[in-house]
Amino acid sequence: MTSTTFFLVFIPILAVILLAVNLILAPHSPYEEKGSAFECGFHSFQQTRSPFNISFFIFALLFLLFDLEILLVYPYVVSAYTNGAYGLIVMLIFFVMLTLGFVYELGKGALKIDSRQTNNISDNVVKNNLIIHIKTLRGKAQTRALYQRRYYTTGPSNNVPITVYSNAFVDKDRILRENKGKSGIYRWINLNNGRSYVGSSVHLKERFISYYNKNHLRDNYSMLICRALIKHGYSSFRLEILEYCTLEDLVAKENYYISYFNPEYNLVQESSTMPSRLGYTHSKTTIVKIAKAQPSRVTVSVKDLMTNTEKIYHSIREAEKDLNLAYGRIVKYFNRNQVKPLNKRYIVTKLETTYVKTTKVVESWRTGIRIEVLDLDTGLTTIYPTIRSAAKELDIARSTISNYLQLGEPYMNKYKFSYYKPSTPEED
Repeated sequence: MTSTTFFLVFIPILAVILLAVNLILAPHSPYEEKGSAFECGFHSFQQTRSPFNISFFIFALLFLLFDLEILLVYPYVVSAYTNGAYGLIVMLIFFVMLTLGFVYELGKGALKIDSRQTNNISDNVVKNNLIIHIKTLRGKAQTRALYQRRYYTTGPSNNVPITVYSNAFVDKDRILRENKGKSGIYRWINLNNGRSYVGSSVHLKERFISYYNKNHLRDNYSMLICRALIKHGYSSFRLEILEYCTLEDLVAKENYYISYFNPEYNLVQESSTMPSRLGYTHSKTTIVKIAKAQPSRVTVSVKDLMTNTEKIYHSIREAEKDLNLAYGRIVKYFNRNQVKPLNKRYIVTKLETTYVKTTKVVESWRTGIRIEVLDLDTGLTTIYPTIRSAAKELDIARSTISNYLQLGEPYMNKYKFSYYKPSTPEED
């Protein structure tokens, strides 16, 4: 048998054996991105100018080393007709040594790169539902259901933020530009006191535009983060992008970060099921209670002539959504006093509400809210009959005193406001 004939038989057999070994022993974890057509790499999930992991360079160097060693086979190929069996044995020994070196690299983990696409769960195993127990700062054990999936735009491990904007005022343009069209989790950090707020948004740019709108902050003054931004200013805050993620993973990831950081500016953070209110849907019983608490709502009855069924809705908007009608369509139907069925199908009628609007009785001694004002410099406590009188005496806006009464924090480190309630209604 000539060497040419030998190679024509040996090389196909070797290729089939190597492919079979790969199919049998190699781990298989297919997913959508991996199975898609490869053209220019995966989609970028952050700035392409960011530093690469050192593992990529090690991988490239090892590839170059093995590539150069493979070139040593070339002299044997060009002289295969004269080498005979002896040259083939030497070359096979060389291949064995090369394979042992490759196995050694695999054992040392030199070719292993921690991928963000697996979200650091476990090697080749993705758990769809992972119940983790988180110990809060107050010592209460809480259970969180964290839905783990593969993420292609997730943050690094150890809860390190993807991007940090050290000064929210100076980096405003950069914040809006780099987060356009992205959804994810963000965190505001007050540089003065270290307090933080964790939030999420389907459209991060629009959310940040709202934060930079002073009117939006005033309209949402009940939120502690809005109060803090007004009081301290944007230059006193650092903004971190904790993670970019898809819409279906937004709630689970936000709940995880709220539980991990325990942010002080978040109003809802002790719920055992869902710290975040994103995606929350009221039950039918709760919807009925809300409707009863708002007597101004119009209850309507809709009869479907096609199915001959009748359904009662507690608001016109609820009926429009359920019937897939345009906003205001039923209102126009009533205003025009139409007799014909709506859309030639529905007969809509108003129902008389039987809700009784109750009036809360306020005792006379509570009509004027009396407050105590503690002067932190002198230690003296003064009782004022109303907030207005305290505001006039201290030359402070009445709304400011009301806000700090709710916050329970000192004003300008000088005055401490608190409600005063006498032990009896007759006490002056």
